[in-house]
Amino acid sequence: MTLNDLKTQVRKNKPHDFDEVWEKWLNETKDIPNSIEVVKTEETEFGCIIDFYFNSINDVKVFTRLYRNELSIENNRPLIVLFHGSGSNCYSDHNIWHSMNWVNQGYSVVMMDARNQGGNTIDINDYEFNDRHYLCNGCLDKETHYDKRLYLDACKLLYVTRDSSLELFKDYANKPVVAAGPSQGGELTLVVSSLTDIPALALSDIPSGCALIERIENRNGKYTALSEIIDEYPEYKDKIYEACGYFDVINMSHKINCPVLASIGTVDDVCPAEFFYEAYLNIPNPKEIFVYEGYGHGGFEELHLPIKYDFVARNIK
Repeated sequence: MTLNDLKTQVRKNKPHDFDEVWEKWLNETKDIPNSIEVVKTEETEFGCIIDFYFNSINDVKVFTRLYRNELSIENNRPLIVLFHGSGSNCYSDHNIWHSMNWVNQGYSVVMMDARNQGGNTIDINDYEFNDRHYLCNGCLDKETHYDKRLYLDACKLLYVTRDSSLELFKDYANKPVVAAGPSQGGELTLVVSSLTDIPALALSDIPSGCALIERIENRNGKYTALSEIIDEYPEYKDKIYEACGYFDVINMSHKINCPVLASIGTVDDVCPAEFFYEAYLNIPNPKEIFVYEGYGHGGFEELHLPIKYDFVARNIK
């Protein structure tokens, strides 16, 4: 498969007030004090692992884990902000493996639990369809939409890492940030790189969050949950589609101003490569994409890890 084979047409759904709405939301998020509550510290051979909460929108405390590698501080290495995939959390074996790969390369890593995805970040506010899959919570209105809260949590984490007044991050606040993650984590990597100027690099693997209307209609991955709402309540389709326009990565990826390294699998039916490619085309250079022929939604991480290590080493001295 060549990159030309990935070219497709997706429905344009960018709202006219997209930029104004996101500016307002981001300002509201910045106005929340950068408050941290440490709940556990575990000493390790590389330094320590610190579990803590930070305050975010809708009065929710977001659970976060910092792998503090003393060598990364001594050697002035960037901080890896690692976002996990859908339905996962910081304590899952897969995410510990991802984090420790970077730690073993001499980096510090921080990862948050996404709201209501089986981890320690719980949003108990009352939203429409709260009894359904988390993606459906508040899906009829941009102001209550799950992705609004998820995206702003991810941005707030980056704001927290830049706050030198916080004891936990005083050694990191002046160091570069590398945003990274697979699937939903790849989506959040692109989101924080679009909505903030904090990431120095973005490493986005098999990213979700692109061409949302097509993903709902094709029942790809987690967006099947929204398809099922529309099946049951067809009168809500237009509202759901309208709200999705504010959270489609295609509509914001042109604002990314750091180098991007992306990866896709050619037979991925969870996060179809052609949908992400629409967002990738909007990303300004410099950018690189690796296409893994015959792979679906992942499975090539061990092949791709050395490429990511090299990308960071080449771009951040």
